[in-house]
Parts: sequence; C-alpha cells; structure tokens
Amino acid sequence: MESLANVELRLQGDVASLEDLTTQLETSKEALRRRLQTAPVKGYRLIGDVLVSEKKLDDIDRRLSQLGEASLSKATELMQDIGIEAPNQVLEALGYEVKWYGLDQDKAIISKSKTRPTKP
Repeated sequence: MESLANVELRLQGDVASLEDLTTQLETSKEALRRRLQTAPVKGYRLIGDVLVSEKKLDDIDRRLSQLGEASLSKATELMQDIGIEAPNQVLEALGYEVKWYGLDQDKAIISKSKTRPTKP
C-alpha cells in the first residue's frame, strides 16, 4: 500500500463513496480520510462517508428550496432518488435543520437554518 500523499484522486461522477475509493486505492478508510483532510479534492466535499461534488450540492440545495417547507421524508426521498445515501448529513451541510413534531418523519419539517458552510 503506497502513501496517499502524492496520489492524485480523480473522481468520476457527482458522488463517490469512501468505501469504493479505499478498494480502488487499496488503502484504509482512515488513511483516505486523513488524505482528504490535508488535501481535499477540488470541487468536492466530504460528507459522512461520501464525496459529493459542489455541483451536486448546489443542485440539491436548489431542489430543496423549490420544495419550500417540506417534510423530512420528502427531502430524504428526493436525495435518495439522485444517489445520496446520507440525506441527514447533506441537509446539515447545506444549512438545513429539522423541526420534529413527534417521531413521524412525515411530520418533521426541514427549513433553511443558516447560510451554507464555506467551501474548503
């Protein structure tokens, strides 16, 4: 297993899982995370265990804002339909908060709580 410090990461598509990358690079998830913290991939953000392109995040943010005040289940469905497996982490990264009204996801409402965090 070679050092990741000098390895240029070339991603295809808007979403790349760390699991797939670790297999491809024959390295551990921890080593890959360290590499991404010291040298992020331009145009991508690490959210949970996936790298998501800024373009995809902008698209998701636009789609969510078009929904207006939407249920968490509707927002989750929208993101899963476009390949996002960790919708709660993406919502947080985009500056949304969830207001819960009981335990039912259909009654939980998302709303923009803050400006989008700065890009690394």
